Amino acid sequence: KNNFLMERLDKNIRSVNIFDVFEGGNLPPDKKSIAISVSLQADDKTLSDNDLSQISKKIIKEVENKTGGNIRS
Repeated sequence: KNNFLMERLDKNIRSVNIFDVFEGGNLPPDKKSIAISVSLQADDKTLSDNDLSQISKKIIKEVENKTGGNIRS
């Protein structure tokens, strides 16, 4: 289901997987740190750095909108 939602964001997204969830440490009690891996593949071209940047921005915006989360720096 989650992959379907991401694939709708961009046709080049093949899969999205959560590979780490961290709670505690220096995070507030109501927060989690979640790491995801995203597999991309275009059927018709080699993805450029600009393509990858645009897809990344779409993913970040979608995660922020759906979860209220943000990118840790």
